[in-house]
Amino acid sequence: MWVALAFGVPLLPQLQTTCHADEADPVLSPVEANRLFTLKVLPLLKKKCFPCHGDDAKDLRGDYQLLNRAGMLVGGESGEPSLVPGKPEASPLYQAVLWEGSEMPPKENDRLTKQET
Repeated sequence: MWVALAFGVPLLPQLQTTCHADEADPVLSPVEANRLFTLKVLPLLKKKCFPCHGDDAKDLRGDYQLLNRAGMLVGGESGEPSLVPGKPEASPLYQAVLWEGSEMPPKENDRLTKQET
């Protein structure tokens, strides 16, 4: 659930996604969203994603970076955006962390738990 909510909160100060959960999903205030991101989402990104898609701009796997909204919207080698504004569950990034279609992180023992997603 944290990852799904993250699509509606800032990923970094320069990142403001336009993806929002549908009306049936919880809507967080900006303060709640920033708290959720800081305490739950950012640590996951740092641990599971940034080593391959953020820490070193010269060594990005799949030519894909997660440090800002622009990188997420451009996508990687495919050139396909990893975010679908307004439809977080349709976003390839969200589907990848659930292992639906693409599988990210690629090693099964690095997968996000149900609680993390």
